[in-house]
Amino acid sequence: MIDTPKITPQGTGIIGEYEPGNGIRYTAIASWWNSPTILMGVLGQVDHGWLVTSGNTGRSYLFQMSGTLTDKYIQRKLGGVDEDYPYFGDLIRKLIHRD
Repeated sequence: MIDTPKITPQGTGIIGEYEPGNGIRYTAIASWWNSPTILMGVLGQVDHGWLVTSGNTGRSYLFQMSGTLTDKYIQRKLGGVDEDYPYFGDLIRKLIHRD
């Protein structure tokens, strides 16, 4: 059991693991993403941030560097069921330095 999110740098990325005792092991990877061109996103122009992939759902999302990062927002972007939160949310916030 990993009772707090464990964050491990791995090459140019970061690996996060969390097994809070509910029978599920949450995993995610993040890498810094910087684009030579500005992309238009829902929140406006995005050219850098954390590209996060959930090991549990296989979904990925580019998270910006700042702002509130709620469990519901993370769930909409990376998936999972209500029972996965706040555990998965805690892992993602720790993984990309937004805790």
